[in-house]
Amino acid sequence: MSLADKFECIVHGKLYKMADAGIALKRGEVYVSYGGLLMMLNGDPCYMSRFELDKRLLLLARKL
Repeated sequence: MSLADKFECIVHGKLYKMADAGIALKRGEVYVSYGGLLMMLNGDPCYMSRFELDKRLLLLARKL
């Protein structure tokens, strides 16, 4: 059994933009394109700084 067997949807994408949501909010944002499906993640800037532009990312999704 592989990791793919545990998920209904697996897509790969590319991180195309990183931004700070503002000093007052203390949030970082990353934007990923999955070939038409766009995703924005926001969170603590110390975690968001681990991402790099043009990195390939996998999205694994399943129903709860």
